[in-house]
Amino acid sequence: KKLAELTNEVANVTQQSSETASSQITSLMNGYKLSIDEAKDALDAMALVAAESASDLNELATAETRVASVAHDLGVSQNQLTAQLSTMVSVTREAPETVGNALRSIYARIGDLKLGGSDETGVDLGKVSGALSEIGINVLDANGDMREMGTIIEELMEK
Repeated sequence: KKLAELTNEVANVTQQSSETASSQITSLMNGYKLSIDEAKDALDAMALVAAESASDLNELATAETRVASVAHDLGVSQNQLTAQLSTMVSVTREAPETVGNALRSIYARIGDLKLGGSDETGVDLGKVSGALSEIGINVLDANGDMREMGTIIEELMEK
């Protein structure tokens, strides 16, 4: 019942079909392993961010469907993801699907490097962490483990 109510609420606010709103909510819940109450809180927070930025709830929810599970797996909080997506959508005015896919690719690339691999051009974690450390961002913690992606991206956004 709560899911149906939330779906109708989101569909009304975003002026989209219940099917689309349901898909967005399900993606958020599955990606971040949220209960329905946690999903409602997350969507309320997204709506607040949308109201203060040049993005809207539909754009943020659409972009998030593309990247939520990867972001969660790499330690990006849902609030961090919303802020990143809102900034990218507001600045670029690209389609939210494009923004979500781009951020997913960034996360996936760095996540693969975390596992000791290299990307298709031969770039490995040493090159990435070296380049980022030149601008004051440490990718690895004191134990040599990769820090949470959300924190790395936040620091990068400040530069």
